[in-house]
This record gives sequence, structure tokens and C-alpha cells, in this order.
Amino acid sequence: MAKSDFDVTNSAYKVAEAQYADALDEARNRQGVLAQRKSELEIARQQLADAVLYSPIGGSVRQRNANVGQYVSAGTPVVNLVQMNPVRLRTDVPEREALNIRTGMLVRVTVEGTSTIHEGRVVRLSPSVDESNRTLLVETEIPNPSNVLRPGSFARAEIVASSSQRGLIVPATAVVSFAGIDRVFTVRDGKASEIRIKTGRRTDAGIEILEGVAAGDQVVINPGNMTDGESVTVTGK
Repeated sequence: MAKSDFDVTNSAYKVAEAQYADALDEARNRQGVLAQRKSELEIARQQLADAVLYSPIGGSVRQRNANVGQYVSAGTPVVNLVQMNPVRLRTDVPEREALNIRTGMLVRVTVEGTSTIHEGRVVRLSPSVDESNRTLLVETEIPNPSNVLRPGSFARAEIVASSSQRGLIVPATAVVSFAGIDRVFTVRDGKASEIRIKTGRRTDAGIEILEGVAAGDQVVINPGNMTDGESVTVTGK
């Protein structure tokens, strides 16, 4: 081969080799840019996922603390949620009554403004008694599929410790209370006998008597200013 032809061919080879090296560098650069774009895409996806709030419970928004587009720091409350079904009732039970309460017991609940009785079950008992008021915290869950019960309402609860045990109830008008002492007047041998009693639940039907009166005893309704030993005439049963 003539030297001139060799020089031309060698020069073209070196040019092609340089172009090939440039092409490799360009490919590596583009691979680096692609990896960077993939990383940016994953970060954007994560930011998008972090922009969506998921509640651990089902419920309704009670209060919104932030507006759309507002910047908030980590840990700042955005909304307050309330669980509607089931609702949870917290009841303070006196220490003397707490020994008979177990999880799973039936609880009858009424709220202010309605006489409807809602039933639930005891699900949790506090492990300790509150030393300040000597009560035990009892938690009850009540099904609320129609959202009739509203969280935050005051309620009255009756825990059924024994459904087979019968109770003794007298009309509310038969009980006389004075200085924190409850009494009734029973009729014995035609005379009024003042009896000190211990009361339990108060219902629309009357007041439960735990001590002092036995089944079958006659009690005076609306005793007024009646005194112990006063003569009584029984006009009906």
C-alpha cells in the first residue's frame, strides 16, 4: 500500500475510533441521566403518596385544622376524626360494684333526649381503681349502624351483672329522702312502720330496693308527713 493511502486510511480509523469513544461517553451520560430521572420519579411518587392521608379507623371528620395548599410541619393535626360505628362509652363504676363486672357483660344505654335503649357489651376494664374518687373505668362498645348515637354525648348505662336475678321495685313516690337517707313506710297490723332502705337503680317503672323491704310488703304511696306508728287504712291492693 502506498504511504499516502495508508495515512488516509489510518487517519480515518483514528477519527472513527474517536467518534466511537464519544458515542460511548454519550451513552454513559444518557444512562446516568436516565438513572437520575428514575430516582426523581420514585421521589415524586413517594411525595405523591405522602400527600394522601389514610385514617386507621372509619369515621367522620369532626374538625378540619388545615386548608388545601397550606404548609404544615410534621406532627401537626390536620383533621379530627370520630368513629361512628361502633361508639365507645366510658363509665366510672364505684369500687364496691366493680368486683362483679366482667368483659362481655350486657350494657343498656340511654342518652339525653330519648328513651330508646341501646345495647352494647363491656370490652375493657381499667387495670386499676382511680384513687381520687374510688371508681373503676369501664369501656363499652355499642353498635351504631344508623349513626343515631353521637360521640361526645352524655349517656346513662346499666350493666347487667346477672340477667337471672330478680329485682324488687317500688314506685318512686313511695320513697322519702331526707339528709341523704332513703326511707319507705310499710303497713304492718294497720300501722305505718318507717323502714330505712338501700336503693339501687332508678328507672321509669320505679326505684330498685336492695335492702330493707321484702317481696310482698305493702308500702305507702305519697306518705307526705306520715309518722312512724300512725294508723293506716288499706283501701286497695
